Amino acid sequence: MAAFQNYSGDEILKQMGYVKQRCGDIFLSMTKDAAEYVAGRVRSSVPRSDMTSHVKVSRSYKTPSDGGNNTKVYFSGYLPFSGKRLTFTRRGRAGGKLYATEKGIPVEFLAILYEYGRSTSPFPKRPFFRRSFDAKGIDKVMMETQKRESGGLLTDE
Repeated sequence: MAAFQNYSGDEILKQMGYVKQRCGDIFLSMTKDAAEYVAGRVRSSVPRSDMTSHVKVSRSYKTPSDGGNNTKVYFSGYLPFSGKRLTFTRRGRAGGKLYATEKGIPVEFLAILYEYGRSTSPFPKRPFFRRSFDAKGIDKVMMETQKRESGGLLTDE
């Protein structure tokens, strides 16, 4: 004999209301976990080992202009400078302003230098940051987070 299961409309409406109420938090969690995944890949592929501790993940936030959910992966801090120069220039940034090396060299500057290279110095182009954004891996992490944060209501099945 065939079995019949009856799902009341109230249950489905309650589940939909729960997901609707939590969708903002779910999206923020999805971007945070994806950014953590990318940061891990950046740390493993960074060209200098002393730069790994300077890879940071921002807090998740909503942009007011378009309502998007964002989390950034970035470099922060300074590395000691052991050269004789007292200043260096970051062309294309702040009009080629001179920066003092008292604090050291900004890690963000070194990351850009390794990522894009420089034609007039011994820094060939060695992209590592862009390669860390693996679309399939990010999608997988975001779907797992979506399922976890929704309590299993939102799945791929």
